[in-house]
Amino acid sequence: PFHPDPHWPVSQTWFWEFRNPEVQDYFATTVVDSVLSVEAVDGIFFDMVDYMVCGAFEFAPCDPVKPARVPCGLSFPGGVDGERAYFDAVWSTMKRVAEKLADHGKLGVFSSTNFMRNLSWAPEAPQRMEPGRCIKPQNTANAIMGDAPWARYYEQWVDGNAPRIGATSLIFNRSQCAWQIQNALLEAESGIATAMHTDIGPMWMQNITATPALIAVDTALAAFLITASLSTPSFYGFSFGSQWYDSAYHRIPSYDREIGRPLGLAKQLGCCDGELLPHTYAHDAEGHHDLFNTPTSTAETCASLCCSLSACAGFQWTSSQAGAAGNCSAGDACCWIKPTIGRLEHWTYNATPGSLEYNMVSGAKRGLTFQRQFEHATVNVHCSQPSGSVDFKTTG
Repeated sequence: PFHPDPHWPVSQTWFWEFRNPEVQDYFATTVVDSVLSVEAVDGIFFDMVDYMVCGAFEFAPCDPVKPARVPCGLSFPGGVDGERAYFDAVWSTMKRVAEKLADHGKLGVFSSTNFMRNLSWAPEAPQRMEPGRCIKPQNTANAIMGDAPWARYYEQWVDGNAPRIGATSLIFNRSQCAWQIQNALLEAESGIATAMHTDIGPMWMQNITATPALIAVDTALAAFLITASLSTPSFYGFSFGSQWYDSAYHRIPSYDREIGRPLGLAKQLGCCDGELLPHTYAHDAEGHHDLFNTPTSTAETCASLCCSLSACAGFQWTSSQAGAAGNCSAGDACCWIKPTIGRLEHWTYNATPGSLEYNMVSGAKRGLTFQRQFEHATVNVHCSQPSGSVDFKTTG
């Protein structure tokens, strides 16, 4: 193992040096062998295996305002090439671990903060635990893992946050909801299992039937059902008070719905299915720009134009163009056609008169609604709703 700065007086965090073949051998044999004979263990959880090259605080710029509790602003040993080599070494080791566990009837569950390429609604400037922060995308990790059976673990799965104590509704990060679900769907298509966990803070520990808690459970549970793999068992857990103890886990009525087996993979719906996002401003993905703009009288006309163009990923429509630009004059109702969709300007609709988003409507072909058919129900997750919205439409 190595420490990025052994002279740092506050934190003495050490990391596995996976670039060392002897470390790989030790981790994939001695560490794993210690539980192979334990019949009560069905799997092993490995936390944040790629943390070192996926947003580690130690290698992030120091915040001049907040005091550092861990080292920051450090250089990764070996530079960028060292980071790439470390990434490959981590996942090569995890492949050996997953294969060995599978040979003994157990499953490897790996926590990662990485994501696939080209997710819609991903943020422009990725932070830790957001798409694009890792030195290589998850596509590369999955290619290294190959056919080894494993499960990807998500913490803060489609999480809702209470805006204040005593709130009767939650605020959901719509972009996070969408790119987490998209990522898990891509994993399901590849046969990768998922393990999701979400929680609600301690303010509802004494009343697990409080409205915000149930909203969080229903939204996160439905998102899990949308994404669960068809070929490998997937798992969901919900706890109260951000705790891991048995007392934090409760059975709730949501778990008793009878929906049957999934009838296929989920669909990602969007503007071509009628989903429009009022009072929102959608950015292009970083490094991309609008294809063109043109006057259109309604947002629906703008959406139809986008859906007729193969190069269009989404649109931005305004009822009153702020200033002359491209084919639109100031004051025009103007439609902007986009080749990519990045993040939304706000987590929630901004319906405040005079705000940037007030006169705007956005949409995307790969939008914020996800739908999956089950034997006895249709499950929909609407990430477009700022308070979270789920439909369990029972059909029999």
